[in-house]
Amino acid sequence: MTQPRRPLHAAFLTYPPFGPTQLDSAFESRWPRIHGPLRHALDGWFAGGGGTCHLVPFEGELEELANLEIDVVCFPELVHLAQDQENWNRAHAMMFAACERAGDRMAIVDPPPDLTPQEVKDWRINSSGADTAYGALYYPWVRVAAPNGDLVTVPSCGHVAAAWARAAHSPGNLVLEGVLDVATDLTGPELDILTPVGINALRAISGWGIRTCGVRTLSSEPALRRIATTRLLNVLRRATFRGDEADTERQVRELTGLAGDDLTVTHAGRQISFQISAPPGVVPDALNTSGSRSVPSKVTVRLSPRITGAEALMITADLGSGEWVVQPAEV
Repeated sequence: MTQPRRPLHAAFLTYPPFGPTQLDSAFESRWPRIHGPLRHALDGWFAGGGGTCHLVPFEGELEELANLEIDVVCFPELVHLAQDQENWNRAHAMMFAACERAGDRMAIVDPPPDLTPQEVKDWRINSSGADTAYGALYYPWVRVAAPNGDLVTVPSCGHVAAAWARAAHSPGNLVLEGVLDVATDLTGPELDILTPVGINALRAISGWGIRTCGVRTLSSEPALRRIATTRLLNVLRRATFRGDEADTERQVRELTGLAGDDLTVTHAGRQISFQISAPPGVVPDALNTSGSRSVPSKVTVRLSPRITGAEALMITADLGSGEWVVQPAEV
């Protein structure tokens, strides 16, 4: 019997800080303190398919996040805190660091408001400079309906997180539920300058809604550039401490899109391996670290336990030889 999908869990950072508070439904989010960008993000999260979420105060080194079992971290109220790019970047760096310490979650972040495509590229290269597999950046901001019916422009992170929650495996070409428009319509040439620097575009496509057009993390490491790859590794890292084979196999199937005898997952102590037998020409997005569209008859993935403290991973991906190995690097 197939187990139901585990819903994604999210943390939304709050500023001015309050919480921690757990919310299990949209109804629970309807109280006066929740308004503005946070309210719109939570509306998008619950309406779009998100599960339990936590409101966590933006304070200290975000230690409270370590106590939560979550998959994504968002900060829609960052606009209230950061009045300049330096503070904006510092907040992002704290989010990425918290995700890296935990080793099993990602931050979905937004650029500062009111930037043109060229300006957001310049900010990404010359100001932000983030280089992490634990973060994904989406541009532009989006337009949603306020309670009085007016259109308001808000960060997209909550709606993107909800789209991830609905997606079985690939984070690309996902509809953003509840979003009515984008703040900036992107042209083909503008997409061409954003994608290479790790900026995932949001586009209004006639007849198809507002959709994500990108699958990139903020990592410069070729093997870690795909969101699906990092999400798969996060699942495996978490599984090394649980030893729950059934739950691990279910989540790996979801993230690779493989079914039946195409996938075998095995726990060996605190290591996990799985073998994939895929049809010719089919490469699961999470394993397509080389950009190849071919796959050998079997792929083996081994994940060693994460290093205590600052984690360092060495990833080698060679689909040609049929092996994709993840292990701690020398530190």
